Amino acid sequence: MRQRAPRGRESCDTGITSGSGKCPTAADCNDSKPCTADSVSGSGCSAKCVNTTLGPSLAGKDGCCPAGATSLTDSDCAVVCGNSLVESGEKCDTGILAGAGKCPTLADCNDGNVCTVDSLSGGGCTVACQHTNATPNATPRTAAARSAPRP
Repeated sequence: MRQRAPRGRESCDTGITSGSGKCPTAADCNDSKPCTADSVSGSGCSAKCVNTTLGPSLAGKDGCCPAGATSLTDSDCAVVCGNSLVESGEKCDTGILAGAGKCPTLADCNDGNVCTVDSLSGGGCTVACQHTNATPNATPRTAAARSAPRP
């Protein structure tokens, strides 16, 4: 028995059980792309697959990080150091060259306090200034050294 192709305005034929012309099910419409919502539109002989591109969403995990999205706009996107955004877990971003969010250099860490040692801790987008109290000169001066004139 020969199967007929859909006619006229039909997008499929309910009498065709497999192959070309078969009306799609939800499983048939799955394109295996995480950034599309896959569904069947219409019913009967007008059923067809619709694969709608997903946009950024913070509502929950859908497995899709759309092009151009970041962890600040979509919960499926990873934090990226160097994208000019300070994201969760970052103290700064290496893509920010000036102003708020710029990662400090050692020169930026100078607090002007002679009683602290200024340094950097961490690296990349977790670098931060560290100010440690300087250790006083612990070398005891002898009596002769105390009575000697200082240069």
